[in-house]
Amino acid sequence: MELSEIIELGETQTDKLAVLDLQLAEIFSIAMRARDNSALIGQSTGGGLSDILPKSLPHGLQYSISNEFYISHDGLEFEGTGVPVSIEKAFLL
Repeated sequence: MELSEIIELGETQTDKLAVLDLQLAEIFSIAMRARDNSALIGQSTGGGLSDILPKSLPHGLQYSISNEFYISHDGLEFEGTGVPVSIEKAFLL
């Protein structure tokens, strides 16, 4: 499939959308939960949402701190617990 076909599908597609989620990007999963025509299928994400902010102390010790806080469209927060799926389906690798 060519990129132009993908873009065209994205502009005209109105059917239901299902995302097979094998530790898919956390933020993408949160965004997809807000759509009426989507379903997350698979396993809950890992819950590692916050980006890190690297820091250094004057004597050279380096550390990082949690830098962001993500909340879903309906006010839920999934840090540490992960984004739940609509249909639980284990993946065998």
